[in-house]
Amino acid sequence: MKLKVNLLNLYLYIDNKTFILLGLGENLYSDLKKIYSICSQLRKLKIKFTSDIITNGSLLNESIIQRLDILNLKYIQISLDGIAETHDKRRAFSNGAPSFNLIIEKYQEISITN
Repeated sequence: MKLKVNLLNLYLYIDNKTFILLGLGENLYSDLKKIYSICSQLRKLKIKFTSDIITNGSLLNESIIQRLDILNLKYIQISLDGIAETHDKRRAFSNGAPSFNLIIEKYQEISITN
């Protein structure tokens, strides 16, 4: 099977082969329809797969979290750049707002939901 898509860091494992779908930056929200489409097609074709996601988690919301099961996730990795002070210096939002506490909140939402 050949997949060529520009997505976030999503790793699909099909028949002991790894397909890596890479994107730049935090594209989770805008690429989710593509990701769901690919996974739905794999399910319809009865192709067994699992996937992993690497994200900073800042764009996760309840709607996205509720639909993560379609991805057959083995794990989701949420990245932080150290303690709050260090992380916020390196990873502030474009408007200058800190992101550490929001990412921790998103992590807790995922943990509670799943």
